[in-house]
Amino acid sequence: MKVKFPYFGDDTDYLKFTIADIEALEMATGKSVFKLMGDDDFGAMFVFKALPIAYKHCHPELDDKTIRDKVQQCIDEGGSLIAIIGALVMALYKSGIYGKQEKPTTSENGGKK
Repeated sequence: MKVKFPYFGDDTDYLKFTIADIEALEMATGKSVFKLMGDDDFGAMFVFKALPIAYKHCHPELDDKTIRDKVQQCIDEGGSLIAIIGALVMALYKSGIYGKQEKPTTSENGGKK
């Protein structure tokens, strides 16, 4: 599932992880995706390993250096590395690694899932 990623100036940009992408991320980090999510220890290294993988669905023409430059520009313009990390973590979560996401029960949907 796609996650909006407006941090590089385009509101139509998104992040997405497929199962093949998750395998690539595990190979790049040397950790299982569940270990990554469980450790909750995300930083610049995580961003520069995960972002090129998740962002390629939106912009396959960009190489790793260009993505690093875009992250730096985002930070220089007042953006946050934490916001980028949050989008990556949400994209991992929405990839389905934890199973199907249940629709929450609310009064708006009559208490039905």
